[in-house]
Amino acid sequence: MLEVGLTGANAGEATPPTTAAKMANNISGANAIHKKYQPVDSESVRQSNEAEQMGPKSLNSTRTRV
Repeated sequence: MLEVGLTGANAGEATPPTTAAKMANNISGANAIHKKYQPVDSESVRQSNEAEQMGPKSLNSTRTRV
């Protein structure tokens, strides 16, 4: 499977087991390929985690009390 195919499969929400089956690989092999070609952007993860923490606080502060 080409890198472009892996990227497209991931964008199409293919799971690692289905990707592994297509590649005739085992799960750990498919996960290694995912990590190689689509590494996690730690800064984006950190920002998302921070936003997730702030979301409920923001919602609570904007609610009107009855």
